[in-house]
Amino acid sequence: MPHHQYPQFCAIARAAEIIGERWTLLILRELVFGPKRFSDLRRGLSEVSPSILTERLGTLESLGIVKRTELEPPAASTVYELAENGVALQPVMMEIAKWGARFLFPPREGEQMDPGWVLNLLGLYSRRARVPSCRIALIVEHESGERVFEIHGGADGTEVLPSQADPDEQPAVTIRGSGPDVVAAVLGATVLDDAVADKTISIEGDESTLSLLPELFDMAAVGTNMSSKLNTADADTNE
Repeated sequence: MPHHQYPQFCAIARAAEIIGERWTLLILRELVFGPKRFSDLRRGLSEVSPSILTERLGTLESLGIVKRTELEPPAASTVYELAENGVALQPVMMEIAKWGARFLFPPREGEQMDPGWVLNLLGLYSRRARVPSCRIALIVEHESGERVFEIHGGADGTEVLPSQADPDEQPAVTIRGSGPDVVAAVLGATVLDDAVADKTISIEGDESTLSLLPELFDMAAVGTNMSSKLNTADADTNE
């Protein structure tokens, strides 16, 4: 059971006891996108100790939030995945992520960002109804190497997915930069012309296509907090 317990018969208190434990919510974040081995979880949570990770997984398993599964040969390894109570938490986690995104900028010095998180962040704000047809490439620079993603707009809404090389249909425009800078550019948390001038991002191709971004993503849901914090940080830097 969780270490800290609130002496209150309250559903929010019960939830806080579980997901309020350090690392717990981030462990669940890793499992939202599929089963993971212990070593995979360590890689995604580089600062957590093996003993703490083992303890947290044990607690989550006892509460029916996480379960262990033995993979068939040739993999023949143990993986952790979301159990029924964990799956039920997924919509809540998406809303927590949207709320947390309001406080993402400016990035803190030394923070790590997995390039794959770009997909997760942009996916939070993708429109689900018909949007203009387009393809925009995102090249995310990272110490482990570049990752390429694409934004696809069409009748089914906006999709953000790993790049699918297709010589018959090339992206109209490409945005290149670090993960935080690319996210800020796409979601309107920074002015594109200013970002290009500051050389935090570069743009190649038909730049007019970028005018479609507000139709591809729900900029209103991003909230003004994200952009105002980023702009405040820029102002402080320029003083």
